[in-house]
Amino acid sequence: MLRDAPPCGRRGTPLLRLINDDRCKRLGAYARTDRVLAGPDDFGAARVLADSTVVQVPIGGTRIRLVDRRLVGGDWQRQPASAAPLPARFAFASLKGGVGRSTALAVVAADLATQGLRVLAIDLDIEAPGLGPMLLNDDSLPKFGVLDALVENGLAGLDERFLADLIGPSMLANRRGRIDVIPVLGRRSLRHPADVLAKIARAYAEDVGDNGSVATFLDQVRSLVDSFAKSNRYDAILVDARAGLHETTASSLMGLGAEVFVFGRDEPQTFQGFRVLLAHLARFVDAGGPPPDRRRSGWRG
Repeated sequence: MLRDAPPCGRRGTPLLRLINDDRCKRLGAYARTDRVLAGPDDFGAARVLADSTVVQVPIGGTRIRLVDRRLVGGDWQRQPASAAPLPARFAFASLKGGVGRSTALAVVAADLATQGLRVLAIDLDIEAPGLGPMLLNDDSLPKFGVLDALVENGLAGLDERFLADLIGPSMLANRRGRIDVIPVLGRRSLRHPADVLAKIARAYAEDVGDNGSVATFLDQVRSLVDSFAKSNRYDAILVDARAGLHETTASSLMGLGAEVFVFGRDEPQTFQGFRVLLAHLARFVDAGGPPPDRRRSGWRG
């Protein structure tokens, strides 16, 4: 009966009219004019019910499945990835730039290298790259960067030779350890700087496969990181995330199964941002349940 509820302002049984009048009053301009209630047998419902990535919100002993379909920002709605296997992954994030996030990553990389470990540092702050210039010089800068990888992945995929051309050795490492860096901009981009803004626009686009599969920015970043993690060449992977709550920041915080360090200054802007971020992440945690790092999912964020 609820499934057949008429649109706002349409006729129906007294009960259905009551339900819809209340719905329209509460939602106002956000109320759909077509049917908004559907049953499990309706077209498309089975796919939604089988989707394991939707957010499940406990309300009064009942779990409500929150399905949010959007053109942008969809990666924030995905379940946080479980803790990734070795090598250890660490994501460095912040709600604004200039708070020492990239510097802290460089210090950690240097310290790990001093202990004789092999470190891979990846810059994912595409619109404000800083890790490459900090850890590399003109001689060690690789041919390509993260920006090229995201663009080329949507065209022809990435082979081993291309992946090798993404890495530059950092002079920050001593003789005991090793620091490899994947910057945002490689030599090719810096030789043709007028093309960089166009590349950034293409890098954010979804990758649609021949079979109709869709790889979002998160999927592509995770695939790139996984490619280097599986090589067994590194003891730790450090990721410099994009500052702020941009859609692409979700790839580092939600998609890599990494330990996440969030940096900020003692100022109102920082705490406002934390409030937004933590309120969103709270949707993935049962109220009164164990903290995320103790759940069977293994997610640590």
